[in-house]
Amino acid sequence: MRLLTAALLSAVFATTCAAENAVTNGSFEEGTSGWYRNHDYPAGRAQVVERPDRGHCLRLSSQGETVDYAQQLELETGREHVFQLDMKRSGAGKEIAAYVVISRPNARDAYYSLGSDSLTLNRWQHFARRVNVPANASRCLLLVMNRLEGATAWFDDVQVVPVQSQSGPADGWCPKLSLPEIDSPEIDGRLSDGEWDDAAHVTGFAIITDGSQPAADTQAWVARTQTDLLIAARCNEPRMDEIEATTTEHDGGGIFRDEVVEIFIDADNDHETYYHLAVNCIGATYDRSLGEGPVNGAQFESSMQAAVTQADDHWSVEVAIPLSALAVADSGEIWGLNIARERHLPEARENSAWSATGSRFHAPWRFGDLVGLPGVMRTVTARFEGVDDPTPGPGTLRFVVENNANEDRAILLRATVATPSGDVRTAEREAVAPAHTPREVALPVTINARGTWQVAAAILDARTQQLLYSAPPRSFVVPPVLTADLAVPAYRGRIFSSMNLQAIEVEAQIGLRQPEAQDLQLLARLRGESDVMRTTCADVKAPLAAVRIPCADLPEGRYFIDVQLVAGDNTVLGTVRDLPVEKLPPADTEIHGLPPPGRGGRGRRIYLVPHLRIAAPGEART
Repeated sequence: MRLLTAALLSAVFATTCAAENAVTNGSFEEGTSGWYRNHDYPAGRAQVVERPDRGHCLRLSSQGETVDYAQQLELETGREHVFQLDMKRSGAGKEIAAYVVISRPNARDAYYSLGSDSLTLNRWQHFARRVNVPANASRCLLLVMNRLEGATAWFDDVQVVPVQSQSGPADGWCPKLSLPEIDSPEIDGRLSDGEWDDAAHVTGFAIITDGSQPAADTQAWVARTQTDLLIAARCNEPRMDEIEATTTEHDGGGIFRDEVVEIFIDADNDHETYYHLAVNCIGATYDRSLGEGPVNGAQFESSMQAAVTQADDHWSVEVAIPLSALAVADSGEIWGLNIARERHLPEARENSAWSATGSRFHAPWRFGDLVGLPGVMRTVTARFEGVDDPTPGPGTLRFVVENNANEDRAILLRATVATPSGDVRTAEREAVAPAHTPREVALPVTINARGTWQVAAAILDARTQQLLYSAPPRSFVVPPVLTADLAVPAYRGRIFSSMNLQAIEVEAQIGLRQPEAQDLQLLARLRGESDVMRTTCADVKAPLAAVRIPCADLPEGRYFIDVQLVAGDNTVLGTVRDLPVEKLPPADTEIHGLPPPGRGGRGRRIYLVPHLRIAAPGEART
């Protein structure tokens, strides 16, 4: 597809970086101002429509033609940017996507795509990726498109933002902050000289409702070690003698009536779920998960270390949060982050943040981003694969553990098992999860009840017992002692004359361990409406067994088969009753009472009446 016309190729990159969104009208609140069509297509295929609770978005509908909008961008060369947007689609396929296309002299264009591989339909998703603009880049095109026949795509909040080591406050776009690794500072709340010099620096906060400068400014620093996310904040306060805090306990709800710094972390960068942490001006802490990670709500514990000091004109906070407590299965190299402050002094109430979020802090689509987290920060996961033998007796639960880090990790795998009656058991085992290599881990279980069992897996750090991952319950079924179905005839238990069938075959599944060693027999009885017509039996030589009932001379009519599993002492271990069989009249019989077309005949009986002619309209039926 040729995306760049001669007119487009005249765009020249800027030589300086404006620390804001390079996309004009990326949220389409001004219609399509700043955008233009890159192809010709029928009117009405592209429209700006309302997006519930988010303003407006661009809707592109295609019948196979290319429907798109484009925009030229001016980006600083030799600089890293984050390309992001929200997308919703009604069909899957690479024909729905967004691109940043970068041209270089004497080289092929570089395409950076978002959303092209998504299989999620009719739901908004957030996508983001890093774009390295090469030093010799000459032109850039931003393109959103749909050419998937019969499909509709929606686009919103399109941004291309430079990544910086220092950021001012942001309003109306999501700032991007590189995350350096530094030596671990002493977490004492003091912001000692030199400790945070190499950290990324947020030079000021904005009032969240309008982006204006607060009367009491705040600065923040962000960095990491190999194990912790580090955050510090200096809260300037000209009225230090008036600040108050009453909450002293962890997770106390009154903390938000105190002078407080709040931290919001969207570890999977989905713009929906996130962690909410807080530290007040006397060092009390609070943490919650709002749908992020394996543990939701107040049960989430970040294990953060926090300290606060107060001075004549400010108070400051330092926080270290274990990355293992924050990372989730979908964590990548870009995490959402916002740092906020609540000021509650009389006639000086202010809600300010690094990234202004509107009327309230809890707007993850307006958080800023941390860029450059390594894969080692991703969590370990466990997948329940099933049970080795789903019959009563000693068994083994099988799990596959995957570790996406770059080094092995000692873990504790814990399974919570719920029996069909609701009793709960636990089993656990320590293991080493090798880096980038799936490993099977087995846990013992005693199966003593039939029915549906539920298994929930959790992974803890073997040393600290910190919860790293938990999965929703999955089930397995311990079957009855005996289940049986007709294998022949296979179609609804009907025997047609053209089949020349000699025997009915019943297939049985034996829900016992090693049934071939237990002197078992299958007994099958064929009966009419009242009388037993035939009885036959077969030895059980495997968990899947069969018994045959002769039927060549069976009269036409409806029958039922009862099957029993019988032990050597004639004890009946299991019974299946009333498997229906019908032997039909010869094929030359006329058919009446068929269901209407399109109904498939399900739930309706088909009557076969010998030697009855279908009468013409007005004739008597004979």
